[in-house]
Amino acid sequence: MPLIITQAIFKELTSHALENPQIECCGYLIGSSYRDNKYVQIAAKMKNVHPDPEHFFAFDPKEQLRITTEYQRMDILGIYHSHPRSFAKLSAKDREFMFFENQSNLIISLKGGINFASYCLKEQKLYREKIRIFENSFKV
Repeated sequence: MPLIITQAIFKELTSHALENPQIECCGYLIGSSYRDNKYVQIAAKMKNVHPDPEHFFAFDPKEQLRITTEYQRMDILGIYHSHPRSFAKLSAKDREFMFFENQSNLIISLKGGINFASYCLKEQKLYREKIRIFENSFKV
């Protein structure tokens, strides 16, 4: 399933990663799936509460509850986070926390410029997803 985002959400994700480029940013990708595509309609940013935020991320459970309640009529398509000093590849720790089939793990790399990559599990195998960026918004 390709991950489809708008140019505006691409800018939001980039801005979030650059707000404090020394630490990993993180959040949920929210939207809907239709005809083998995942349409990201909201990038719900969250505070990184990990004790070592320069190398890892963790969601605040209260923020998770608030966001999942606020957007309960939409799908959580996955998560996003940044890698301030490494490429947009899953780390061993990132892979450990990929529990759910077909949910995206979008990584924003700040190393050598801004790069994106997304990964998901299908039948317990790890795949790199295609990312498509649309100029305008879309209706699903």
